[in-house]
Amino acid sequence: MDINRVMLSGNVLSDSVVSTTPTGLEVCDFHMAVNNPKRDPATGKWETNLVLINCFVYGNAAAVAGKQIQKGRHISVEGKLYNAWSEKDGRQQFHTHVDVETFDVYGR
Repeated sequence: MDINRVMLSGNVLSDSVVSTTPTGLEVCDFHMAVNNPKRDPATGKWETNLVLINCFVYGNAAAVAGKQIQKGRHISVEGKLYNAWSEKDGRQQFHTHVDVETFDVYGR
């Protein structure tokens, strides 16, 4: 059995943007950063590997997310990973994002 589930906690990189699809579905788009610390095997020192993640909130929750998710705030999200292909300047690009099902915003 495969499980597609992700839980992340990090900081919002930019204010969220809410838009509406041609079918009338509201979508809130935001980017978050998560620190992924790891120990350098050669030196034993901890290094920070910053992971940047694109997130989407759909439906009724998108309007709420658009008001609460602001640059610099700490956020925890839970959802599913999805892959998408897009074309830019004639080149195919592969993207992985999180479709957020639940979120909590902290601070301010």
